[in-house]
Amino acid sequence: MRHAGRNCTVMPPSDGHWPTIFLLGAQKAASSSLFAPLVQHPLIADPTSAFNNDKETHFFHHHASNTSRLQIAYRRKFPCAWPVRGMDGTPSYLYDPERVIPRMIAARTISETTSFLVVLREPVARDWSMFRML
Repeated sequence: MRHAGRNCTVMPPSDGHWPTIFLLGAQKAASSSLFAPLVQHPLIADPTSAFNNDKETHFFHHHASNTSRLQIAYRRKFPCAWPVRGMDGTPSYLYDPERVIPRMIAARTISETTSFLVVLREPVARDWSMFRML
């Protein structure tokens, strides 16, 4: 896991931590462009090396996210202790709150230190960008 040259207190492999920052957003709204500089901050751990260079984990989309074995495996991707915070950059959590939020609550992921960063874009510009991508 890359930590931008900072000291990181890594917990034992059996422990790990829940991420405390979730980056949500609309498709083609520059969430990747926001993610890149955020993980350069000394207090935000970059989990992309643990997730095959992908900022999107999609962990809370899966019905099996409530099993302790999978929760431990997911938390191991965020081994740093406070004050370094882990960030899950899965923008599509924004579109599935009925499924994602109850799973986050059941896993006791949400606390007073949890931050949700929501990235939106003007709809016509977003659609034009999507059209040009096709």
